[in-house]
Amino acid sequence: MATVRLAYAGDWSRVLGVTLGATPPIYTGASFGGILGAGLMAVDPAVQAGVLASAGGGLFVDMFGNSATLSGLVISLIGGSYDHGITVDQPDSDPVRAQMSLNLIQTVLEPGDGLALAGAAAPGKSLLLLEAFNDEVVPNHATEALAAAWGASQVSVRGSPATRVVALPAVWPPYVRSPLRALVQLNPAAHTTFTLQQDTRLYEDGSPPFVKLATAKVVDNPIATAHRLALDFMDSFRIGAPTAGP
Repeated sequence: MATVRLAYAGDWSRVLGVTLGATPPIYTGASFGGILGAGLMAVDPAVQAGVLASAGGGLFVDMFGNSATLSGLVISLIGGSYDHGITVDQPDSDPVRAQMSLNLIQTVLEPGDGLALAGAAAPGKSLLLLEAFNDEVVPNHATEALAAAWGASQVSVRGSPATRVVALPAVWPPYVRSPLRALVQLNPAAHTTFTLQQDTRLYEDGSPPFVKLATAKVVDNPIATAHRLALDFMDSFRIGAPTAGP
């Protein structure tokens, strides 16, 4: 929030001739930047719009335990210290949200979790979420829970199946609404779809139980599409007609 104040209200005229317009800032963040941005978007009145890529909420009840990449860290830290019975690879009999140790930690972190804070967001804010189908780092569970908490609709684009964890209202592009709250799912794509041209997929499925592929699969990220969606949303927001999709 302090950075937002510095960028929006600070005097930049003496910094290499840089000047910032009076237009309110639009937050953009990917991965951890998107996770932090979920909380910022909810509580900072100076930020009226944002693009969050590969972001999510519900850190311990939706994200870590359902993440192919991060779940091992959860098991080693929590299982090795005080909950020797924790398991995240049996979703049918022992779903992640039923793990009492994860719920206990989530309770402690809840005041700063973007998912819990979503309800505090001012009704006029616009948010675009970009999700990689079967994200192996920030699982779809966490992104779609955040989208639902914001009352988002899924904008259906080519190659994008319906959300797999949380059902969202389906709409078609171009989706114009003010305020706009939308999720676009990109497929095929990896967690780094907003930052890298190419990545690899290591698991058969981004959800538990996690089964590693015999050979890593190369994924050509739709980075150009992700950036175009973000830039078009920003431009349309600035002219008062927030839009998601081509």
